[in-house]
Amino acid sequence: MRLIRDEEQLGIVPLAEAQSMAEQASLDLVEIAPGADPQTKRVYVPGQGTVEATVATGQPARPTAPQEYRVVRGDTLVSIARRFGCGTKDLAKTNGIEPPRYQIRPGQRLKLDGCSGQ
Repeated sequence: MRLIRDEEQLGIVPLAEAQSMAEQASLDLVEIAPGADPQTKRVYVPGQGTVEATVATGQPARPTAPQEYRVVRGDTLVSIARRFGCGTKDLAKTNGIEPPRYQIRPGQRLKLDGCSGQ
């Protein structure tokens, strides 16, 4: 990864070293993806990890909706539908889950077709 700080070229270093340097200096680490459309960057924020943002605005990029979800203990079909922005009946139908109980189990994988994301 090529490091630049205040327009000064710091050289090319391994990603782990760059992340360490960013944490020590309390700076964000930005990776530009020039081939993306729109152009995006991955920003490493100390304590938060890596997030995507658009280069033009610097704002977080629209997250892509996940295509599948693995049920964990305590989940209900209603809570999953709310979390991923889709109707309970639509989610049930997509996954062949019968009403009225909409029974799911931990470890079950649900397709999230038609959901808008988290």
